[in-house]
This record gives sequence, structure tokens and C-alpha cells, in this order.
Amino acid sequence: MIPFFEHKTSILQSRRVVEAFNFPLHMHITPELLYITEGELVINYPDREFTLGSGDFAIIFPYTIHGYTTLSEKTDYTLAIGRIDLCGDFEETLFNSHPSSPVIRANELPDDIPKLMYELASLNNENKKTMLIKSVLGLIFARTLPLLNLNPNTAKFKTDLTVRAVTYVSEHFKEDISLDTAADALGISRYDVSRLFSSSVKVSFVKYVNFMRIDYSKGLLETTDKSILEISLESGYETLRTFNRVFKESTGLTPLKYRSQKNY
Repeated sequence: MIPFFEHKTSILQSRRVVEAFNFPLHMHITPELLYITEGELVINYPDREFTLGSGDFAIIFPYTIHGYTTLSEKTDYTLAIGRIDLCGDFEETLFNSHPSSPVIRANELPDDIPKLMYELASLNNENKKTMLIKSVLGLIFARTLPLLNLNPNTAKFKTDLTVRAVTYVSEHFKEDISLDTAADALGISRYDVSRLFSSSVKVSFVKYVNFMRIDYSKGLLETTDKSILEISLESGYETLRTFNRVFKESTGLTPLKYRSQKNY
């Protein structure tokens, strides 16, 4: 799974993958596009869920807490996150509104969207093709946003405590963060931080931080030649031993074995 939490300088993170897709509640400050070629999965929101099948498409708007659960053994999907400044005329709409449902069903989806999503996957983070990426994103939004029922964001939506908490972790997971540092940043008690993650995000604070770090480290293992120690430190772990232990608990593989399988 490629890391989608912190790519402040990345133009585009996009890939077509055939594997199980299970991801806990998280959030981005950038829009996320999902197209299902084969299989079935659920987009989980804190208060509702949406099931997608073959041919369905979804747009996750910025600052929207969401997760994914695979319902089929094989899931073929294309997932893309483009930097917000590449969204052109659609940036204001994406930031200032949210859809009643993020899903466009296969029978309503414009015929060119699958091809455009596959095109994005082929352009993954290619800095020399910024204008092409912007053009493809713009065409996707032009075709799909009019098909969604959009509602304006309210002040409460923008300042929601869960959004703030998830934002804090997404911005600081590579640092030495804890319940205490989160509590100070959010202006609440460490007990309230712990309860917030357990009740709203459905996972403990520590497990959530580790998930973010391991997901980030997977991307480094797949796309760089950095040493395991360098990746461990960059992902937020103080010792290689802890990184190896948590990584194996999460994936069933050592970091070295994971890298060898992904780069065969």
C-alpha cells in the first residue's frame, strides 16, 4: 500500500493495484479519487458507509475522515491523490463543500473516466508532466463533480475535533508524538484524546500512529533505495528493533522481506 498521508511536495500519488484494500479511518488535505475495476469494497465514514462494486467511482473530498474495507478476495482498483493546487478551477469547490454521497455508480459514470484514471496511474508523481497531470485531473473533475450532490461546509465541519486530531497525527507522525503532545496541541486531556480515537476513529491512538508510520515506511521501501535504518528513523521510530517488530506485526513480513517481494 502506498503512503497517502504526507506528500506535501508530491505532485501525484497514483497506482493501480490488485490486492486486498483495508485501511483504517484517516484523512487528507487533498482530494482522493477511487475507481474499482473488479471486486467490492466499503468506504467507511465515522457515521456511515458506502459499498462500491465493479465500475463504481468515488471522490473523497479534502478534510474528510474515511477508511476502506475489502469485501471480496480480489480487488482491482486505481487510487489517486493529486496535489490540491493542480485541481485548477475546482480547488474552491473541493475545499468548501462536501457531497451527500461520494460515489458515482457505474451506470452513471462517464465512459472516459476509467481510461483517465489509468492514465493517472501511469503518471504517478512525474514532475516533468505536471501540466498533463493537471489536465487529466481537471477533466475528471469536470466530468464527475456535476454528478454529485454538494453541500457547503459549515464552520463546525472545519473545526471538528476529530478532524483536528487526525490532522495533528497526519502532520506529526514522523516525530516523537504521544497522547500528551496530542493533548497539548488539541487543548484537551490525554484521556479525551484516547477516548476520541477509540470512539471516533475506532482504533487506539498508539495503533493509529503506528499504522501511519508503517504505511509511510512501505512507500519508502517500495520507491527508494534508502537503508532499513534510514527508513526506520524517517518513519518516526527511534530504534531499528522497534521498527522491525512493529512492521512484522503489521504486515507479517520483515521490512527487508517486504522490499524484496515488492521489487522482484
